[in-house]
Amino acid sequence: MARLALNDPEEAFDVVQDAMLKLVKHYRKRDASEWPKLFRRILQNCINDRFRKRTLASRLFSFFREREALDDIIHGLPDNHELEPPGNLANEELGASLQATILSLPERQRQVFLLRAWEGCSVKETAKLTGCAEGSIKSHYARAQQQLRQQLVKFR
Repeated sequence: MARLALNDPEEAFDVVQDAMLKLVKHYRKRDASEWPKLFRRILQNCINDRFRKRTLASRLFSFFREREALDDIIHGLPDNHELEPPGNLANEELGASLQATILSLPERQRQVFLLRAWEGCSVKETAKLTGCAEGSIKSHYARAQQQLRQQLVKFR
């Protein structure tokens, strides 16, 4: 199921391992006859989580791909020193600025941002992992996004 859904044998293997670990961790005391049904449900949830992470990562980094596509188009133009774009420098500056902005966030905002945006955790999961209220998670995440947007505006 995982191999067909994810179309990547290595990623599918990782997802199946995660599902097995969750089954053992949370349901080892249940009757063994319940395990196959529980495992299928856990596996499906893990596959859905992986899709969410992929979608989130693609949205998060689509800005970089757009810049690369623009750089490809620009580099294909005839050589004209007056119009030479500083594409590589802009990407390096963007990456460095993004990293610096993430590192400059207060610890809780940085933690919440990375859990939500990078790891794909839900508000509820993030609240549980950080020990914060769900409302606080939403506030920290919104503030972190605002800081990152302000940094990225310089590069548009």
